[in-house]
Amino acid sequence: MNNLGDNLNDEQKQALKNAVGVEKKSFRKPFRGHAYIKAEDTSLVDRAIEKFGKESVELALIVKNNAEIRRFTSKNIREHLLKEGRIKEDDKVFVEFYWNKFSVRTNGLSNEYFYRESFFIKALILSFEQFSENASATIAAFANANNISVK
Repeated sequence: MNNLGDNLNDEQKQALKNAVGVEKKSFRKPFRGHAYIKAEDTSLVDRAIEKFGKESVELALIVKNNAEIRRFTSKNIREHLLKEGRIKEDDKVFVEFYWNKFSVRTNGLSNEYFYRESFFIKALILSFEQFSENASATIAAFANANNISVK
């Protein structure tokens, strides 16, 4: 079986450790989802796969490893919850992504949702469209500023 962690370089593994709160100390640190991971453990992704399943972890890695996708997804989740009336326009909203679910904290109160929620999948797909548009505009502006022809 090809382990997902095998495809990551050292920098990506460290970023993943930082995203879940693993520090470089010899003690055990609590991990979200009520599991414990040793700080020296290099198979963080493999352990997450064992606990939550490969599909959930692969989906979580999409969001965890890309700040822009995470930002757009969070924004889209907020917009959905606003339309549904679950939050108010002036509420402070913070979205945090875990291995098998995400949490929406509003004014100190937290609600958790699994990635199986259809509104999450729609928010994630829309985030890729938004990312593509944003990246295209950024690349075009860079090319124009540097007199680079991309056609």
